[in-house]
Amino acid sequence: MSFFMYKFRNAKGGIYQMKDFNIIIEEHITQGFLLSAKSWEEAEMLAKKKYDNGELVVTPGIVTARLMSVAEEGMDHQDFREF
Repeated sequence: MSFFMYKFRNAKGGIYQMKDFNIIIEEHITQGFLLSAKSWEEAEMLAKKKYDNGELVVTPGIVTARLMSVAEEGMDHQDFREF
C-alpha cells in the first residue's frame, strides 16, 4: 500500500479510501518504408531482415492506436482498452 492514502466521505456519509492503481499505456506508431523486391514474400523477408539489423527504424511519428490497462496495485493487467 502506498504512503499516499486518502480518506473521503461518499454521498451517504461513509468513509472510503483511495486505492493505488498501476497504469500501462501502449501506443502503436506507424511509418512507411519503400523497398524493391521481386515478390511480396521477398519484400516481407527483406523488411524483417533490415528491421532486425537496425536498417529500418520506426521513429516517433503517427500514433495509430492508444491502449490503456488499469489494475489495482499487486494485480495482473488483464485487458487493454483503446482510448
